[in-house]
Amino acid sequence: MTGIVEVPSFHGYSGATLHLTINPTEHHRRQQADLGPVTNWSILDTCMTLPHNEPLPWRSLSPRHQEDVHRAPHGVFHLGGPHQQTVTRLLLRPCRIERATVRAATASATALAKTTQFAPMCERSLIITRRPRTPDTLIEFGYWGVGLYLDHDGELETLVEPAPWRPQRHTPAAWRFTERAYATYLKHAVPTAERTRP
Repeated sequence: MTGIVEVPSFHGYSGATLHLTINPTEHHRRQQADLGPVTNWSILDTCMTLPHNEPLPWRSLSPRHQEDVHRAPHGVFHLGGPHQQTVTRLLLRPCRIERATVRAATASATALAKTTQFAPMCERSLIITRRPRTPDTLIEFGYWGVGLYLDHDGELETLVEPAPWRPQRHTPAAWRFTERAYATYLKHAVPTAERTRP
């Protein structure tokens, strides 16, 4: 489970291949805890307010955060002490999304729009089979930071290098996107025996 794995994108962000780096420690921990993707926005928001693996006093949490801890699946939080006086966040992001790649015949405005929808989440690239007619297309893709590649029967010619992606801020929405990508990984890339392990 080292290196980048490729999985199809999911509903709402369809039409791309996602290139993921799986966190092997977190993946193994979730398999042992029988914990899959965690996509509830409120629970992820609560996770982001707590430090990882550091017990905090239960009374320091707001009522909403306490409710999220109680309704979270097993393996997201740990309640410690004789009377559950502390709470510890166990959950980490299960993977990192390195790139989203879209394929299209041409570098059309539609293909560019489909690719740029991933801008808040990861690096983007478009693979086409017909060379753009004007250099303005390359300028536009460079402006948006989208990599552009021409497919010559499986050999890719780089027309525009993708801009390195750097997150502007960490949000529950971005974490949820990662969890949904992890769900796709579990569905398409993990052997059935591992997915169903008790």
